[in-house]
Amino acid sequence: MRWYFFLNDIDDRVRAEKALAESEREFRHIVNMVPGMIILSRPDGTLGGSNQQLLDYFGITLNEVQDWATNGITHPDDVQINIDTFIGSLKSGEPYDYESRYRRHDGVFRWFQVRGQPLRDAEGSIVRWYGLLTDIDDRKNVEEELKRSQAFLAAGQTVSSTGTFSWNVQTDELRLSEEWLKIFELEGEEVTLDRIRQRVHPDDLAFLAEKMSSVREVGGTLDYELRLLNRDGTIKHIRVISRAIDHQDGHRESLGAIQDVTQKRQIEEATDQLRAELARLTGFLSLGQMSAAIAHEINQPISGILTNASTCLRMLSTDPPDVATALETVRRTIRDADRATEVITRLRALFGNRAISFKELDLQDAVREVTTLLASEQRRNGVVIRTAFAPDLPLVNGDRVQLQQVVSNLIRNAIDAVKEVRDRLKMIEISTRVDQEGFVSLAVADNGVGIDTDFASRIYEPFYTTKADGMGIGLTICRSIVETHGGKLWMEANTGPGVTVHFSVPTCAVKGEVSSASK
Repeated sequence: MRWYFFLNDIDDRVRAEKALAESEREFRHIVNMVPGMIILSRPDGTLGGSNQQLLDYFGITLNEVQDWATNGITHPDDVQINIDTFIGSLKSGEPYDYESRYRRHDGVFRWFQVRGQPLRDAEGSIVRWYGLLTDIDDRKNVEEELKRSQAFLAAGQTVSSTGTFSWNVQTDELRLSEEWLKIFELEGEEVTLDRIRQRVHPDDLAFLAEKMSSVREVGGTLDYELRLLNRDGTIKHIRVISRAIDHQDGHRESLGAIQDVTQKRQIEEATDQLRAELARLTGFLSLGQMSAAIAHEINQPISGILTNASTCLRMLSTDPPDVATALETVRRTIRDADRATEVITRLRALFGNRAISFKELDLQDAVREVTTLLASEQRRNGVVIRTAFAPDLPLVNGDRVQLQQVVSNLIRNAIDAVKEVRDRLKMIEISTRVDQEGFVSLAVADNGVGIDTDFASRIYEPFYTTKADGMGIGLTICRSIVETHGGKLWMEANTGPGVTVHFSVPTCAVKGEVSSASK
């Protein structure tokens, strides 16, 4: 009969649906643009969706992802933490945050940080879970490498007794390594500059203040040593190396390291003491060889004394007494007595147990005394000793007795090298000069049998000798004595027969410059 039409205004609804669709499209676009894998879960934990990145990573469908606990995409060692954390959050309604490894489509496992947040309705009920999986594998690798590096650094610091530090010069903020704290015995304490000063030996506080002031005012690189006073009262020696860095923001930072060198110092002190004892020992070992020469040297002035005394008596017994001649013989008697006294004095100094005494001395004069002392041994073996001394040779700074001991040993070795020679004149030449470094150099050259090149590298080894009756410590001690004087000792083969042994020691001027630089 008729048609009835009902027109219902749905414009708002249609617009809302279109807006919702557009919002969903934009949401999907945003989700796919997020640099991570997003997964949507229902309140019961079942998967409700994901972005494309997640599907591309696993290379499987969303339904297959649903079986993440059993299908192998979760690392076996991480399955339990996934179950415990995710199920725990579903029950408590609290967000979750943990790390886990997941298998990529090519079979490679990578680390991810997994975070989840619930979406609640107006009544507070959870209607959806949003999860974000962020790839942190590169960060984890860097962290592991950093941990290995830190462990390696810590082990290296422990083995080498070296600690590192950073000092902000403006704020006095300190960053100190564990080994640094151990060296200063400040583990577990709040460390400040005042606390550090309390550990420094009182005699070194002014020196430390000077170095810190230099860093504040000038910067640069420093290398120095300090003494620490341990809790048990002992002294610890440390070496400090630092470099100041000026940052762009204007603040200055001092970066550096300290090393416990106490054992090194103790070894050096023990070595110096051992050298002194070895030097004394070699004097005793040489006593038997030198006894004949010493007796000869003493017998000469004694014989002169007796002869002059007899002459003096004879001159006084004449009638009238010859007083002038008697006075001259008395003077010769006094001269010979002085010579005998000098020989005894040198002998006592050589074999006395005394510390090294560095004084200015004329090396050539000291050599003359040694050659005089060895004159009888020289004549007994038919050896000619020739000297070629440089004119105006500078004085050296050293211990006269010990340097004479070196010269005596070198001359005696040269005599042993030439005494079996039969086809040529047995010749030893002692020469001096000033070398290019400004050191006084002495050389003892012989034309003897020489030395085999196979043994030349071992000639300075303790207790190694090519002599049938030698002990093998003479050259070792000689080199120690020369090095103690700041010099060096070496041997060269001659172009002809024999060898030349050299040693050089600083002059007084050079020694003074070195001492000033050291201070």
